[in-house]
Amino acid sequence: MNDIGFQLGIAGVILAILGIGVTIYLSKESRPLFAILTNVLQGVTHPDLEIRFRRTKVPNIFSVRFVIWNAGRKELRKNDIPLPQAGPRIAFSKGTKLLSYTATTTTGDKSGQLILNEPNELCASFDYLNKGDAIFGEILCTTNNKTLPDARLLGNFKGSILKLGEVQNLSTGDHIFFSITALAMFLVTAWNAKSAYLAFVSRQTIGGVIWSIITLTSLWLTFVDIRFNILSIPNKLPKNYKHYLDYGSLS
Repeated sequence: MNDIGFQLGIAGVILAILGIGVTIYLSKESRPLFAILTNVLQGVTHPDLEIRFRRTKVPNIFSVRFVIWNAGRKELRKNDIPLPQAGPRIAFSKGTKLLSYTATTTTGDKSGQLILNEPNELCASFDYLNKGDAIFGEILCTTNNKTLPDARLLGNFKGSILKLGEVQNLSTGDHIFFSITALAMFLVTAWNAKSAYLAFVSRQTIGGVIWSIITLTSLWLTFVDIRFNILSIPNKLPKNYKHYLDYGSLS
């Protein structure tokens, strides 16, 4: 086997080891993700009309819905939030007035709640979220202007970062790009498999083993590309939670 093939083999071994390590790490880590959506419920469009919320006159009413879900295998617990103000929270701009807010969890323990931390900030609290569990809720608010309120979901858990999840499907351009990438990697995998076969046929056992490892590495990278980039797994919002953002029932 030539030097280039040997070097490629060594690189394949290293990539395989790294791939196994990354796979083990991802299988054990916690992965808190969130999605947030703001919609207009009512807005004054005529000078002779007015809106009241619990008998109080307001210029408009906005609804902010959110979902925080555990996309990892490791359980998220209340103890993973060092301080309420450092954990997951929904922050609004100073010109926003909060009217009401509610939250619940899918765990069945009814521990989900929103706690007022500042006049324009709410902290999300819960007892635990197992894999696939979520805390979700709705905040009604009003502003002095007609623009949407600036609602941001911030904060982290102990040992993990709260990240924005995937809600919508890939655009056509992105889908084509990642599909071409996956196809190219699959063709490379097929070529590596052929090299491994020829090495074994030629009784070059060591070369065959190395090319086999390269083949498995290429196959693993193809799988990762499809899983994360094309299917958006595990970053995609589960279908059974999507209706919370689409204004289905929060019960």
